[in-house]
Amino acid sequence: MFMRKSAEKITAAMNLFVNKLGWESSYLAKNPTCSSYSLEKRLIPRAMALQFLVPKGLVEKSFRSLAFFNTPEDKFRQIYIDHHAESTQILKFHEEKLDLSSVVNSSTF
Repeated sequence: MFMRKSAEKITAAMNLFVNKLGWESSYLAKNPTCSSYSLEKRLIPRAMALQFLVPKGLVEKSFRSLAFFNTPEDKFRQIYIDHHAESTQILKFHEEKLDLSSVVNSSTF
């Protein structure tokens, strides 16, 4: 799976998961599907949503689930956003990040 991706895409995805979210690189190597998603449209907005959920205690800091990134957008909203009492705030945050992610430099995330 990794052989189909450019070195830049792999590096950016690994930077996001390993350096920004603190996941183990071996976990991603064993589950390469995540690196195939768009950084701007899916990975960065969801990583930001995850970082929004953790300090609020809505998701554990040690949370490691590719389902968070693999889930289709409608199910993602249902499971991770609408499910929480602060859903309006989380939804607004997530939508803003979706809009901003196209202009956000992944190295500044």
